[in-house]
Amino acid sequence: MKEMNELLAKFFRQKWQLFSDEIRLGLPSDPGVYALAYTTSNLAGQTVKTTDVFYVGMSNASQGLKQRLNQFHRGIRKGDMHSGGMRFLKNYLKGTSYDPARSRKKFWVAHLSLPCDVKKERRTPNDLRTMGKVSCLEYFILARVKQGTGDEPELNLK
Repeated sequence: MKEMNELLAKFFRQKWQLFSDEIRLGLPSDPGVYALAYTTSNLAGQTVKTTDVFYVGMSNASQGLKQRLNQFHRGIRKGDMHSGGMRFLKNYLKGTSYDPARSRKKFWVAHLSLPCDVKKERRTPNDLRTMGKVSCLEYFILARVKQGTGDEPELNLK
């Protein structure tokens, strides 16, 4: 529990970055957790606050955070690949592709990777434990948001 609380504190010290093509391409390919904000406010360089969190997700896949957030990007534009992205396109944009150049609201991302080998043929017991921490941390972040705001992140609920 102590280690999970330390990881949670570390996550909430992360800084928001504009969810741009440049950021997406530079994301780590390691497993990890991420949060998205969706706002008209400029969150650049600000630490993550529970009130800013619009969506929380994670990845334990071989391409990690990079792949998962690219799937979200595709979901908000094409309506596939990512359940949260598909819900956003359907519920918020009524099926019209998200275009950051035309939208007043922007997506911001904060993430924390936990490097490990996820390949079944190579992963060690410690790699499996790390993958479990990633999954657990996602729920700890959701719980922190709910504790701080009274509700889970908006896009996680819909």
